[in-house]
Amino acid sequence: MSREEMLAHVATHAGYHRGEVGRILTRLTGSSPPDTFTGFLHQAEPARRARNA
Repeated sequence: MSREEMLAHVATHAGYHRGEVGRILTRLTGSSPPDTFTGFLHQAEPARRARNA
């Protein structure tokens, strides 16, 4: 692999695992928790959306 290919692999590889964990959680619990920072903020600070509207 070239340096560019290795870097691309490292940059995208974690996304595969993240998606797989979400899939497993959905199968086990019927839903998966928000897995993005915006999803976290949406739940943790709902008033924040109203301030920016």
